[in-house]
Amino acid sequence: MDIEQIRHELDCIDNELLRLFEQRMALAEKVGQYKKEYSLPVIDKEREAQVLKRMSASVNPKLAEYIKPLFISLFEVSKAYQNKIIST
Repeated sequence: MDIEQIRHELDCIDNELLRLFEQRMALAEKVGQYKKEYSLPVIDKEREAQVLKRMSASVNPKLAEYIKPLFISLFEVSKAYQNKIIST
């Protein structure tokens, strides 16, 4: 496989990641609305720990050290979005 083929496959995966990111953020919006309605805090450290544990246990072991920063970044973006929803 040459570099252009590899890049094409990466582009396809990136497109799928974008689609999944949008789905995830739509659900984060619903969570934010729920938390606003019930006056709940945006931060849920226990939930984040559960997700990190589950993802770390599920990923290919050679990639384990990289999964935590990925999901921490997703949590930060999600919390920022939820904060925006709650403050409006």
